[in-house]
Amino acid sequence: MTRGFKKFAAGMMILALGMSSLAACGKKKDNNNTENTASTATPSEATTTEEKIDLTPIYTEEQAHALEVMKVGDEVIHFDTMMIYLIMAYNSYQVTEDAIPTLKEMTKRQTVSNIREAWSIYKVLTEENFEVSTDDLNQARQYAEAFISSGHDVLKKYGVSNDTVIAEFERQMKVEKYKLAKKDEMVKAKAEEVSKEYNDKRFYKLYTIVFPIVEVDEKNQPKVNAKGEFATLSDADKVNMKEQAEKARQEIIDGANYLQVVNKYGVDKYSDACSSYEGFGLQNGGTDTFDHLKNGDVTDISENEVGYFFYVMTNDNDEELKKEYITCLSDNAVSSDYNKNLKEWKNSIPVDDEKDIIGTTWEDFDTGAVGEDLLKIGFFSVQK
Repeated sequence: MTRGFKKFAAGMMILALGMSSLAACGKKKDNNNTENTASTATPSEATTTEEKIDLTPIYTEEQAHALEVMKVGDEVIHFDTMMIYLIMAYNSYQVTEDAIPTLKEMTKRQTVSNIREAWSIYKVLTEENFEVSTDDLNQARQYAEAFISSGHDVLKKYGVSNDTVIAEFERQMKVEKYKLAKKDEMVKAKAEEVSKEYNDKRFYKLYTIVFPIVEVDEKNQPKVNAKGEFATLSDADKVNMKEQAEKARQEIIDGANYLQVVNKYGVDKYSDACSSYEGFGLQNGGTDTFDHLKNGDVTDISENEVGYFFYVMTNDNDEELKKEYITCLSDNAVSSDYNKNLKEWKNSIPVDDEKDIIGTTWEDFDTGAVGEDLLKIGFFSVQK
């Protein structure tokens, strides 16, 4: 791992772990996550006229909707619904012509798994009389319409009606909203508990200004040799760097804007914002250097192995930062319990791999042909 200026300068601060977690709290899952079943494809470049695609319907809508393929508890899943989930399964991967022989078996299994999960959780939320808003349903229909628009020819080939697509997207919207609502309930309850520990603490933001005493590479990171040692500047250059740091600090104390100062001295690429809260330093074996600072205050200059540095208090009481931190801590704390609940919802309907599959339609069906059709009509957002 590269040891950068910002890492060293912020080493005594919170937020090496805490606020990096905040970033993770808002991350979306990647395309390989099968839980995100309601994603829609964005068609890329249309098929050239030289490509010949056989889009002759294999099933009518009536046939596809009547053909029983599997069961989830007492619910029978028909071929048209299976096709929707199959297309979604393909859309969770980067599909290329070379990948289809492998993906066709993966997507076949994933389709069955995703249907079991969605329909099992749907049964749970139905029993709890859980409802979503009109806006949520409208959004589900918009997703469905985009899905239909992107895959119209393939959907028609396999007998999937617009009504079936819309109904399934509404189901999935309810499932996702139910999961989110349950998670939010748990986080809210935990946040009340966590708030008792942090409500009386001030959360603050600072800006770390660094004047390097080591050589830097083209990425503005400290250069190291084969032994992992830093390439330090000469003694004369270190003295000059210390003098610049002192001048910059005094200019800020005298009222200059700290961002303009770091740009003036060319150290903006080594400096960065950081955060902490009242009492963090003492709790973690450090000092209370920042706890008594007010907006605009500047710390003394310190030195570590990469440079001279000091801090500017930019917000001495950030309530939004406190809320975000409490929410993130609460979210992380309930993750284990939420995952247990999720597993229980998924397993609320017993699975029997032999009895759940009706006939041989799904076993015999060539899912690879569907992947090829989708690829040829430009259904996927990424093609190579």
